[in-house]
Amino acid sequence: MLVYVNGHFVPKETASISVFDHGFLYGDGIYETLRAYNGKLFLISKHLGRLKHSADAISLKLPLSLDKIGEALTASGFAKYALLDNSAALQLARFLQADAYVVGDIASKPTPKVDLHMMDLHGRSGLSGWVHAVGKAGMTGKDFAGVAADSMNGPLKAASETRACLDRRDRRDFEGAKDHARRAFQAVPDHPAAAMCLAVVFEAQQAPPDSEIPALERAVQGDSLYTRAWEMLGRAYQSKGTPQDSLKAADAFYSQLQADPSDAKLRTGIAALLITLTPLLLMLLVAPRPHH
Repeated sequence: MLVYVNGHFVPKETASISVFDHGFLYGDGIYETLRAYNGKLFLISKHLGRLKHSADAISLKLPLSLDKIGEALTASGFAKYALLDNSAALQLARFLQADAYVVGDIASKPTPKVDLHMMDLHGRSGLSGWVHAVGKAGMTGKDFAGVAADSMNGPLKAASETRACLDRRDRRDFEGAKDHARRAFQAVPDHPAAAMCLAVVFEAQQAPPDSEIPALERAVQGDSLYTRAWEMLGRAYQSKGTPQDSLKAADAFYSQLQADPSDAKLRTGIAALLITLTPLLLMLLVAPRPHH
């Protein structure tokens, strides 16, 4: 372990301060704890600002400027500014007990564009699906930020209607829930969370699978990485019981696995399902085709 002391990184065994140091003599001191994800410091500017605020509160003069502190942190092997990847963003959202979070990719050439994926942790925020914004070549960052912000208007409207759908569904006002789902679709045609709310309404009403399936297909159309929707779609097809629907169920479960390749239990289940469907697949392959 290395320790940063008086402008230098030194081994912890040799790191030391004078016995006459003010902090040692009088117990004056401040500290700031930072988190790092995949080797990248998170919200470094805000942490440094809070460090400065704490120092000012006890009239403590920082021996280094905030920029110098930032340089020291960067020299330690951590990037000073960074976007979080999906895994790190999920960890942070859970730590902060957030209802939802957003991850995405930003590109500046040849034209500025951003792809944002809204992730709902507990199924209550109404935020879900993708937002894509494309600017014009040469557009300033400020102008493109306005374009990106405008692209969120529809999804935020749909999220609000979805929350209303969930509230009506919980109160067993199923017709009211359906109405809010339809309003969400007016803002975003294949809004995943609204489609899922609608599917669960049909399930609560014990409607036939043919009522639930279109809503679930709408959900995965809006977000092909929506694992819960793929799972429900597969089970809905399975409940119909026909050979063709069994094949559609297997396809849905396979899409679920593609969205989450780490699910070993699902992988085993799909293998078992395909084994049971092998005779059906052989029948379909050798069945004579009608002549026209």
